[in-house]
Amino acid sequence: MRHIIDDQSPLGRGGSAVLLDAIGRGDGVESARDDLTGALGRYRIALASAESLSQRHPHNPELQRDLAICHDNLGDTLSGLDDAQEADHHFKSFLGIAEAPENRSAFKGLRAREIAAVHMKLGRGRESEKMPRLALERYLQARTMVEKLAIDFPENQRLREDLQWLRHKISRLSERLEADDRRIARNRANIPETHDSGTPSDWQGDA
Repeated sequence: MRHIIDDQSPLGRGGSAVLLDAIGRGDGVESARDDLTGALGRYRIALASAESLSQRHPHNPELQRDLAICHDNLGDTLSGLDDAQEADHHFKSFLGIAEAPENRSAFKGLRAREIAAVHMKLGRGRESEKMPRLALERYLQARTMVEKLAIDFPENQRLREDLQWLRHKISRLSERLEADDRRIARNRANIPETHDSGTPSDWQGDA
């Protein structure tokens, strides 16, 4: 069972990530969407199978991890099909399994990076919904995890890339939120507003 990583983060790229790229560029959009729709059906079948196995062996952390990965794959695919609500449901289901104490052994070492990746995906979702504070919370959670992993695995290039990406996101969001807070404070004090970095209605996220 192959885990597909978010195509918009530096966490890696899988087959569905390439399809998501095609949709984003407009290259063969209908074909790419058809492929994602087909993948969605296969992942739903895989999820049903993983759920059945995990229910029969509820104390097996590896089977619980397989179930979590099915949720993550579905979340990725649904994101590519613009179904943000159901994608969020599956990403959060992944975290509910992966962050449970009884499943901790299945997410040791570099596997913990999978958890950070899902927090990053949820952060991007909140950015697209113009909810920068919630996005920042997700990115901060991911950064804490990746920083620890980078200490444990100092030669891992992908972890360094993850940290660079997260630090950029956190810096941009923090600056934007601080500017919004200053604007709100000025308005409350009835002080004429000078040009700032924007208002919440201007929020477009960060590429």
